[in-house]
Amino acid sequence: MAIMTKAGNQGFTSTKNGIVSKDDELIILLGTIDETIASIVFAQALSKEEAFKQLIPPLSLIASIVAGYQSEFPKRYLAELEFKLQSNISDFIYPFDDPSKASINLARTTVRKLERMLVSYQNSKELPPEIIPYINRLSNYLHFFQI
Repeated sequence: MAIMTKAGNQGFTSTKNGIVSKDDELIILLGTIDETIASIVFAQALSKEEAFKQLIPPLSLIASIVAGYQSEFPKRYLAELEFKLQSNISDFIYPFDDPSKASINLARTTVRKLERMLVSYQNSKELPPEIIPYINRLSNYLHFFQI
C-alpha cells in the first residue's frame, strides 16, 4: 500500500461510516488519541520507563471504539491503573531542567486534552462507561512519573 494516496487532498477522509471532512468531530478526536499515543511513546523513549508501553493498547482500543470498530472496553484496564495509583501522589511540580520528566508532563497534558474531548464527544455519542475514568486515571498515573 502506498503511503501517499492523495485521497485527502480535498479535506476529506474515509471512516467506517463513509467519507467525512477532516474537521469532523470524529476525526479531531481520533487525531487527539493519536497525539496522546505519540506523546506517551515520546515520554517512554526519553524516560526509558517500560510501564509506559502498556498504556498504548488501551488507547488504541479507545480509538477503535470511537471509530466504530469495537464496542467493549475491558474494566481491567481501569482497575489496573487504579491499583497502580494507590500510592500517595505529592503536590504538583513542574519538571524544569529534566527533559525526561518534561516529556511525561507533556504527555499528561495531552491526556487531559483527550479527556476534555471525550467528555464533549460523549454528549452526542455513547461510549463505554469505563473510558473517561480510565483517561482521568491515566493523567494521574503520568503525574506520578513526572514528580
